[in-house]
Formats: sequence, structure tokens, C-alpha cells
Amino acid sequence: MRIISENNNERIQNSFDRICENCNNGLSETLKNSQLIISDNLSAESIYSNKDENLKTIFKKAYSEGFGGILANVEYENVKSHLVVLNITKIDEFELTDSELDGVFSHELGHIFNENPKREEPSILKGNTQIEIDNAKKIERKEAETYADYFSKRTNCSQGLIGSINKYILSDNCKNKELFQERLEQLKKEEVLHGTIKPIR
Repeated sequence: MRIISENNNERIQNSFDRICENCNNGLSETLKNSQLIISDNLSAESIYSNKDENLKTIFKKAYSEGFGGILANVEYENVKSHLVVLNITKIDEFELTDSELDGVFSHELGHIFNENPKREEPSILKGNTQIEIDNAKKIERKEAETYADYFSKRTNCSQGLIGSINKYILSDNCKNKELFQERLEQLKKEEVLHGTIKPIR
């Protein structure tokens, strides 16, 4: 794991350490030994500069609108890694506590270490209507988020994640409020969501 950040290294490192301490030994070692780059939003763009412009634009929008995001299989300094971006600017703006930061961070790690099972992509050629395609994509997105949320339970960070989501929902800039409310409901359930680890390709 490598941190690339302008001035948030200590807070990010401390959060990562707390998450690892909350894991069982096997999961903790997996986290520590994985090919990860953790960045703040101010340093992130230079790390994935080799990606195409369209993907860069989409990814920057994704982590800029929320508290973070992940981009798989980023080649940086000739090494392929998974990139986790924490939007420290927004985390500071919302005055997230350390516990809430841990919740956000563990959720982003969940996209890597508890990836939702992939469904078959809907295809117009198979007779799907646009509405059916949109609904399938909506379901897949919800599953991606709830499987990542479940990782916050595995790392005992779910209460912090709930706190951060509640702050976001109450803000004037909340997008996809329905999805966030559904995530809160899922976080309260006892359901076990076993996903897979996203591979480095």
C-alpha cells in the first residue's frame, strides 16, 4: 500500500491502520500486502494520467461528487495497482470524524475486496428495451454500493459510514438520495454479502 497525498498522509495512514486493526489477521494482511495506491483528490489526477480522456473525466466526476472513488488496474511508475481516491476536500467540508472517515475509506476498499457478483450485461440485441437496460444498470449500481458497504461491517466501520451518509443526505448537494437511503436500510440488515476480490490485470 502506498499513499500519495499533498498534505493528508498522516490522517490517511492512521485511518488505514485503524481499519486493519479492526480486521481478523488474514484480512488485515491481505489489505496491507495488496497493490493499492491511496490518494487525496488533489493528487489523484496525476496518478491515472495514462488513462483515456473520457475515463479520466468520468472518474474525476465520480470522486469529486462524493467522498471517494476507486479506479482498478492503474499503471503508475510501471506498477499496476488499484487506486483509491479519498476526497479530502469534501471530507473536511463535511467535518467527518475519524470514525466517519474510516467508514468512507472502508467502503471504497469494499469495491476492491468485496466486489459484487457480476451480472450479464443487458443487450439491445437480445431484445431488451431501454427501460429494461436502465433498470438492470440501476440494480447493478445498487449492488456494487451495498456489497462495498458490507465491507465496512467486516471491518467494524459501518457506524462511521452510516454517519457520513447521514451528513451527505442532509446536505444541499446530495445526489442520488434514493440510493443513499437504500444503502442505509441495507446497512441495518444482518444479511451477509460475500463478494470477490477485484483482481489486478
